[in-house]
Amino acid sequence: IGGQNVNGSVKPCFVERNMKYLCVDIEKHPSVDIVIKNVDRHPIEDGSVDIVVSTSCFEHDPCFWLTFKEMCRITKMGGYIYVNAPSNGKYHGHPGDGWRFYASAGQYLAFWASKSIGNEEVYPVKVLETFHVLPQGSPWTDWLCVWQRVPEKETEILTDRR
Repeated sequence: IGGQNVNGSVKPCFVERNMKYLCVDIEKHPSVDIVIKNVDRHPIEDGSVDIVVSTSCFEHDPCFWLTFKEMCRITKMGGYIYVNAPSNGKYHGHPGDGWRFYASAGQYLAFWASKSIGNEEVYPVKVLETFHVLPQGSPWTDWLCVWQRVPEKETEILTDRR
């Protein structure tokens, strides 16, 4: 999700392992398989994807929480979602840059994925791993999180103390 090849792509990691790889982005580009508008429903079936990957995208997404719910929707039960986004770094608009992510972000998104507005379907996830990559000669601190699609809803916001 947000996989247009701007400064590199994770596509070779999957293709070299004979895995099918689809790139979804908001702009037409030779590296993009499916073009969508921000906050549109992805044209991918519910529970049809083993792994959803988004690197350096959420900070540019005006409604990343809606994108995250779509990621949960398309992920198979037991499948995984991986997101990498900055928690610190300079403004880098493409097309904009509105968000930074900290330690609790993964838990908050897991809670959000279990919430229903109206009669909206939910696609719960749980955090398996979350951490920060500290700068090593770079101005960036990155937040990473891995969730797994699970059947049970998250009923409370988990805190750092839990």
